Amino acid sequence: MAESSLLERSQDVSEVDRSGLKVAATILVPAILALAASYLFLAGHNIWSIVLILLFINLFALQAFLLKNSSQVWLALALSTLGLVIPFYSINLNYLATAALVIFFFFVTGAFPARHELNNSLKLSFSRVARKVMVGGMTGIAGGITVLIVSGALGSSVFSIGNIDKYVVDPYIVAPAVEYATHQTYVPNETVKDFLTNQIESSVVTVNGNSISVGSLPASEKNLVVSGAISSSVSQINSSMGVSIDVNSSISDNLLNVMGQKVSQLGQPMKLIVILSLYIILWSTVLLLATILAYVLTVIAFLIFEFLVMTKFAEVQMESRSHEVVTLQ
Repeated sequence: MAESSLLERSQDVSEVDRSGLKVAATILVPAILALAASYLFLAGHNIWSIVLILLFINLFALQAFLLKNSSQVWLALALSTLGLVIPFYSINLNYLATAALVIFFFFVTGAFPARHELNNSLKLSFSRVARKVMVGGMTGIAGGITVLIVSGALGSSVFSIGNIDKYVVDPYIVAPAVEYATHQTYVPNETVKDFLTNQIESSVVTVNGNSISVGSLPASEKNLVVSGAISSSVSQINSSMGVSIDVNSSISDNLLNVMGQKVSQLGQPMKLIVILSLYIILWSTVLLLATILAYVLTVIAFLIFEFLVMTKFAEVQMESRSHEVVTLQ
C-alpha cells in the first residue's frame, strides 16, 4: 500500500502557493511532540514518551513531503532538535550541545537525501522516501541518548548505565554465558560472592575417605571452606586477568568494570581501535533496528498522509517543468 506512487493520484495542475498556517503546523507540531516526549521521559512516563516519539518520527518523515522550501526544512529540523534536548537543560552545556549536534546531523542526513530523491524523481514510492527520513531520525535520537548516557543526565531512567546493565547486559550477555559454562540456572543480578558460594556449596569434598557435599558440612566448617575458596578464586582471577574483582557487586557490573580496566590499560592506538570497534558495532546495531522499525512505521505514516490528503490539508499535484542540461555534442 505504502509503495504506491504519489503521481498515480495526482492532479494535472501546477503547484500553487501553500498555506502559511499549514506550513507552520507542519513545522511546529513535530517539534512540540519531541518536546513533550522528552519531558515525559524525564518525568518517568516512559511508555507515553515512546508513543510520542514514534508519532514524532511519523510526522518528521511527512515533513519531507509537505515542506517545499529548504529553509523551512532547516527550521523544522532545528526546532525538532531543540524540542528533544531542551528538557535536559540542567546538564553540562558541552554535553547538551554535543547531543544536539549529533541529533541534528543525523536528522539532516535523513531528511535532505530523501528530499533530493523526491525532487528528482518522476515516479517514486512513498515508503522509500519516508524510510530514509525515519532511519535518520531514529539514528539521531539514539545518538543523542548515547551522549546523555555518557553525561549521566539520564539518572535512573530506563536508559541509564545502571539499567542498561540490569536489563540488557545481565539477562542477554551474562546469563547465557554463565549458564552455558556452569550448566546451572543463573540468578539475575547475582553478586560474585553469592554465585561463588552457590557453586562451592554444591561441590563435593572428601572427608575421611568419604565424598560429601560442602553444603552438608556443619555451619562452621562450611563457612570456613566457602570463605577460603572464594578468597582463593578471587585472588586467582585478579592475578591472572590483572584486574580487581568486587565480590559484593553483580557479575555484569564486574564484567563492565573489567572491560573498562582492560581498555584503560591499553596503549593509545589500541584503545582508539577498541573504542572505534565498539562504536561501529553500536551504530550498526542502531541502523539495523532503525531500518527494521522504519518498515513498520512507514505504514502508519502513509495512513496519516492519506488522512491529510482526504481532509484537504495536503494535495498531490502534477508539476510540469523543464531544466537545463549539459551534453557532449
